[in-house]
Amino acid sequence: MPLHSELLSQYPSEEPSTIFKDLEPLSVQALSSSIKLLLETGYKNIKVKGEISDCKLNSSGHLYFTIKDDKANLACVVWRGNIINLLNKPKDGIEVVCTGTVSTFAGQSKYQLVVKQVELAGIGEKLKAKEELRRKLLAEGLFDASRKKPLPYLPENIGVITSNTGAVIKDIMHRITDRFPVPVWLWSVKVQGQTCPQEVVAAIKGFNSIPKEGLNTPSGKIPRPDIIIVARGGGSIDDLWGFNDEQVVRATAASDIPIISAVGHETDTTLIDFASSLRAPTPTGAAEKAVPVLAEEVLKLEDKSRRLLQALKKLIDNNEKVLSSTKLTMPSLEKIINEHLQYLEDKSERLDNSLKFYCDKCELRLKQINLKEPNLKINQCEKDLIKVAPSLDNCFKEIVRKCETNLNRYGDLLNSYSYERVLERGFAIVQDKDGNVISNVKIAKEKKILDIQFVDGKISACVENLSRESSIRELKKKRNSSEDLQGNLFDV
Repeated sequence: MPLHSELLSQYPSEEPSTIFKDLEPLSVQALSSSIKLLLETGYKNIKVKGEISDCKLNSSGHLYFTIKDDKANLACVVWRGNIINLLNKPKDGIEVVCTGTVSTFAGQSKYQLVVKQVELAGIGEKLKAKEELRRKLLAEGLFDASRKKPLPYLPENIGVITSNTGAVIKDIMHRITDRFPVPVWLWSVKVQGQTCPQEVVAAIKGFNSIPKEGLNTPSGKIPRPDIIIVARGGGSIDDLWGFNDEQVVRATAASDIPIISAVGHETDTTLIDFASSLRAPTPTGAAEKAVPVLAEEVLKLEDKSRRLLQALKKLIDNNEKVLSSTKLTMPSLEKIINEHLQYLEDKSERLDNSLKFYCDKCELRLKQINLKEPNLKINQCEKDLIKVAPSLDNCFKEIVRKCETNLNRYGDLLNSYSYERVLERGFAIVQDKDGNVISNVKIAKEKKILDIQFVDGKISACVENLSRESSIRELKKKRNSSEDLQGNLFDV
């Protein structure tokens, strides 16, 4: 059976319905093949101008995208083997001129342009609008680094603005749970479509309106988040367009709570990224930026604790060394007293020598006086003595005063260390009859009579192991001997 294209070429002036009226029914495959051949021969090596969107590389290696204008869309494909030959790689939002052949995809009854070459024609309308808005907001200072809020090191609560369905919220929850589990509060919004910007703005303002002490609700208390994550998965420029909205950008810049933007894949850039406190390449990356790793923080604390204990031990050891060195260098009290006594003796000796020297000098001068002029010499001596006397007198008085002060001070100090002060506290000195001090029991037992000196006088005592008669006899003998030495007051 001839193909439809062949029939049409044979009967160009006839209507297709007239040509196929008496023919047998066609199979779906035959009709699809006829249309495919008709399109490929009729629209071969044509050029089509439009803006690229929905550009993606399939796992098979083929590149699919759509070119469009304000009224129609055209599906395009670049086969895997031809991608390397393209002069310009297709990208969402750019305006291009594609050269290729129109063909069909029989499996879905669709037609598409099989692209052989891509030429740049300019920036697409959406990218132009995005760039104009970016420059406007940049001039207003909404993207200044000074406006960005620092992220807290350990947030207690995290707010997430994204869809409650899909893998984004699951990825964020999974990563936060693994790293540092904290409560996560989800504000569900549509992440694409016409209502996306309004819902995202409402969510940002809603989180910021929660008081610092939290919001009481019938279902419980909702805390104010320390960080907000705005996230969605990858998509085309049209899918992500809601995050280029001016109101979304302004709400992000005005947020008192720091915001991490994680919209699209790493290569996708939206205007919310410029206004947020931090941009993350993916939603999972946003979770990693929001919280540290708990195990790492525990290791850091253990290391700091260990270093603190080592520093404290080192400080104690150093102080002990300093104290020991100071103790060794400190002189004893006896040494200090002896040094001052030596100084006092030296001054006293020098004073004596000075007086002697001055007297000798005066005597020498007197001997040298000429007796022929005694009155003159005497008058001169008198004048010299009168001139020197006040200063000498003051000098002697000052020297005597200082010596007296030092003697009193050292006398008090020596007196405080005197054994008499010890006796005043109830102690006594035990001596034998020759005046030797008895320092232990063994020596005391060898003596017969002991003298015990108290603070107010002495008494004699017998050693305990002697007999009573011998002890009394010794005491009487000693008393008589002392009376003979002293004599009798009544003897004439």
